[in-house]
Amino acid sequence: MELTPEEVSGMKKCPDCAEEVRAEARKCRFCGFLFSEMPASVLPAPAAVPAAAAPPAPPPPAAPVNSGQAEPAQLDVEWHPSLRMCSFCGVQTLGDEKNCARCGEPLFASRSAAVVREEKARLEGQGQIKAEKSQNQKASGGGVRRDLAKMSPSGIGFAVVSVVVLLLWIAYRVTPSGGNAHQEPAVHGPISVTYRVVSEVPVDISYNNATNGMDHVKAAGAWDMTVVLPAGTMAYLSAQNDRDHGRVLVRIDCNGEEAQRSESNGAYAIAKAAVVCK
Repeated sequence: MELTPEEVSGMKKCPDCAEEVRAEARKCRFCGFLFSEMPASVLPAPAAVPAAAAPPAPPPPAAPVNSGQAEPAQLDVEWHPSLRMCSFCGVQTLGDEKNCARCGEPLFASRSAAVVREEKARLEGQGQIKAEKSQNQKASGGGVRRDLAKMSPSGIGFAVVSVVVLLLWIAYRVTPSGGNAHQEPAVHGPISVTYRVVSEVPVDISYNNATNGMDHVKAAGAWDMTVVLPAGTMAYLSAQNDRDHGRVLVRIDCNGEEAQRSESNGAYAIAKAAVVCK
């Protein structure tokens, strides 16, 4: 007896949608048709394997019997131009339509009705959450506007004055002249500067004169010189020992008050002082 190509390939054709499925299938994976509800005379004969042919691949494990439970979800969700039954209203649609012509719900080629209902419930739940968030945001914004509308003119004026006072206080604190900011003392007129040197041996003296130049003199014992310098000018005094021993002391007074002093001791040592008189 000669076998048909369908019998050799181990496939059979669904009498409802004309799609090929496995010969062992009890339900069409395209349209959901149940082969067990067909009369035995209409059922296609399962594929017969010739004796000389190689053994066919083992059939997939039989699906567990679900007593009143939803069928497991399929991963194949491609649209297929075949007869599909709407999982929501039960109307069959022929062709490649993506939505049911009666209820408008999406048509899935291989998803069970339970999976489709769960997907729909999930999408509806997300839409409800977004709608609630939008409504809450609108309600909060409207509440602020209503509170502002209820305020009296005197209350609004008090709020404005309070903000202005706060800004002025902040500006006062951050400006250098406000708060606890340090202020440099004002610079006044000329300063009387007195240079003093006390030595046990002859020394070479250098000091800053009234013209902001340097003068050099030799002295021994006690020596002093008073000059007038502009305020803010640096006063400088140094004295170098001309011998291999002896002590030298130098001091600068600004307006009669001691500003700085220095001392040296030893051969050819230098004592010097420098200060800005204000």
